[in-house]
Amino acid sequence: LGALVLTIGLAGSLALQPALQEMAAGLDLIKGAGWRPGTGVAIGEHEGTVAAVLPSVVLLETAGGRVSIANSRALSGAVVQSDGQQGD
Repeated sequence: LGALVLTIGLAGSLALQPALQEMAAGLDLIKGAGWRPGTGVAIGEHEGTVAAVLPSVVLLETAGGRVSIANSRALSGAVVQSDGQQGD
């Protein structure tokens, strides 16, 4: 019985790993990089402004419409163009 519980626990933790990595990347985008709605970014072939940073994806408003991009992809491949703040 102990081995079964251990196997189920291990399988569960492995299944959750991608979701937890996306959540960690999302927190890094918000806290570390300071992303917020209005931040101008280019991620791969997509360019636009951040509409929202959700637990697993960034919603990006582009000229072609709204695009969702995985947080880990956004974190590793984004170029921030503006911070979305207006000048004083």
